[in-house]
Amino acid sequence: MHDGPGLLSSVLSHSNGGHFNLSSFHCYIKLFHNVSDVDISLRYWSHLTKVDQIVNIPRGETAKITLPLSHCGSFVCLLKLFSDSEKLINTTITAVVYKGIITQSCLHGGVVVVDLPNMNEFKEHFLLCQNHSSKTYPSRSFYSSKTTMIILLYKFPSYSLVKASLLSTTTKCQAVQICPCSLQKECDMRWSFLPTPFNYNETRCSMFLNHTSNSAGIKLRKQEHAFFEAIQVESVFNHCVIIQIAQNDTCYPMT
Repeated sequence: MHDGPGLLSSVLSHSNGGHFNLSSFHCYIKLFHNVSDVDISLRYWSHLTKVDQIVNIPRGETAKITLPLSHCGSFVCLLKLFSDSEKLINTTITAVVYKGIITQSCLHGGVVVVDLPNMNEFKEHFLLCQNHSSKTYPSRSFYSSKTTMIILLYKFPSYSLVKASLLSTTTKCQAVQICPCSLQKECDMRWSFLPTPFNYNETRCSMFLNHTSNSAGIKLRKQEHAFFEAIQVESVFNHCVIIQIAQNDTCYPMT
């Protein structure tokens, strides 16, 4: 059993009872074909990795952060951001240096932004495992739904080198993410950069728009014009809302 995502990872030695302790959240199991009549039963237990640093973001100030921190482990670096001023958190990834094997699922390393909508609920916002800077891509901003946000950087020395630069500040604005593909599927939006529309169901479209907007205190409505269709955004309460165009796994690349 290898402590990492492949055969280049170090081999784990087991403790009494055949227990293996991983350094992160990947292991690679190698089976030999010349071994016969062997039954293997695996059980695993997971636990939350330790927090390497907790950073309080004062109201009106911006924290500049570089990961990994000097005291982080070899594999995982976990940073917890929070605001004691009851404000939400806005984190912008300004740069990522990634050297290593690139896969679609970021198997060998990357940077993850995690939101905590509730006490025991974790929502992954974004996963990045490629070089990123203001010269190649616009800066990517993420908003928390409560007063806490987690940034996780992970790497495997045999496979990857990952560094990241962040800017974090407090904000009164709440983000609403809208995926064009989901809009097209549920509301029959006809946009030139997407494939042929699905069959339109007004009730299903209304339910989708309500689900997307309810948590942020806004209303989304479909509007049909002579030559185009649009989504109208109305604020229910007097507060700041950021509309983000988010691309899900089934969406075509957007320009």
